[in-house]
Amino acid sequence: MGQRIKDLRAVLDMKQKELAEASGISQSTLCRIESGSVKKIDPNSLRRLAEALEVPAGYLVGEKGQHAEIGLYSDTSLRRILRSYRGLSPSGKRKLEFFVRFLEEGKKKRIEKGDT
Repeated sequence: MGQRIKDLRAVLDMKQKELAEASGISQSTLCRIESGSVKKIDPNSLRRLAEALEVPAGYLVGEKGQHAEIGLYSDTSLRRILRSYRGLSPSGKRKLEFFVRFLEEGKKKRIEKGDT
């Protein structure tokens, strides 16, 4: 589990301190989890880590059939956008989601017209 968390942080270009703050888990505890000295983590902490890393909790503990869309995070621009999104207020997130839907609708209309 620790290595998966560490790998996801690397892909997300996220520092340990940032993940600690986002998950509400102390940096020292996170360090111990990543190093493997913590073998079992309480379900609430696991859930918070998974939410902060935007993956299913089952992925972190290696459950079969649980996958993370890690390939999505290999795009530098996408990682920057995701980091920015995390820092937005709830209102800012709603506005951004509205804007993305607006862009998707525009693309859909252009495709229907034959303009790509």
